[in-house]
Amino acid sequence: MMPGVNVIPNYINDQNLKNDIQGDLSELISISKFCKQRRNKNIAHMDFDFMLDTNNVERLELATKKEIETVIASIQSIYNKIEV
Repeated sequence: MMPGVNVIPNYINDQNLKNDIQGDLSELISISKFCKQRRNKNIAHMDFDFMLDTNNVERLELATKKEIETVIASIQSIYNKIEV
């Protein structure tokens, strides 16, 4: 799980909402893996081979607008549930 994400349900007293949010967070982590791969390659770890575009580097999947919109919608949905 992403750091910090797994603690969010600990602050929710309503068990039904807590379970719902935990499920939503698990789904969010699954659908946003492409974001983490990009973060790791481009920003966080500055993968040397990736940055030099060498032939022995593992290529990243293309991120589509639809995938990005799906991740953002999932995050918004979680925030909305918590707000209510």
